[in-house]
Amino acid sequence: MLTTINPSIAPATKSSTIDAYCIELRNLRVACFYSDGKVEINGCQVTRIVQANTFSAGDLITIGSPYVLADQSLDDRQAHAIVVERSATELFAATLNGSYVPLPSHGKGSEGDVLWTSTAGGTVTTKPTSGLIFQRVGTVVDANVILLNIEHGVVFSS
Repeated sequence: MLTTINPSIAPATKSSTIDAYCIELRNLRVACFYSDGKVEINGCQVTRIVQANTFSAGDLITIGSPYVLADQSLDDRQAHAIVVERSATELFAATLNGSYVPLPSHGKGSEGDVLWTSTAGGTVTTKPTSGLIFQRVGTVVDANVILLNIEHGVVFSS
């Protein structure tokens, strides 16, 4: 259950029909926390991860213990998720392929650009030709949204 909200942003509402705790802004639902543990932010299903971190929204991460930045130059750092929101002690990451991930003013490319893993959680719009792996992770929809499509990484042959 959400324990704190900023009342200047929106009132919280409890929906008994879908068993969710939602935050709305001017009648637009911006976040929902469901009783089964699922979370949605701006319509994108995300996973809540409790871990101290220095990630930024838009960073690609590798699922593990602990979660770390994905890195195409390290064979054990394939991307599994993209950070949507974060604080110092928790983050919300999208992992479901086919999700439209809201990342306002992401600067990751132009409409239609394919995104590939880079180093330190970043992305590039040109398919890598060196490093240990190359991995397609999504497509730029517009300046504020990415279509998530994380593929299994392919190892470069030596």
